[in-house]
Amino acid sequence: NGDAKVCAEHNIPIVAYSPLSRGSLTGEIKKPDDIPEGDFRRTIPRFQPGNFDTNMEIVREVEKLAMQKGCTLAQIAISWVKSQSKRVSSLHYAPLDVDILTE
Repeated sequence: NGDAKVCAEHNIPIVAYSPLSRGSLTGEIKKPDDIPEGDFRRTIPRFQPGNFDTNMEIVREVEKLAMQKGCTLAQIAISWVKSQSKRVSSLHYAPLDVDILTE
């Protein structure tokens, strides 16, 4: 429909889906009970028994990387999303001065 083209022309980033994994990469969700009753996330497969534990193992590894880089879990996640763009941008994502591609 032309939206992506207009965004590119105006240097507006598009972030599709959920860059913080529906809250998993915010540090707020550590166990299934951290998701409120009635919240739609309780119906999503990644938050179901078995899958939840597997996904939290991955989150813990990302947390380790964030601690090594001196930033939050959410900052490292957004920085990774930003790094996927091949475009050179003067946009700044405060406070995202973390370069996850080095070291």
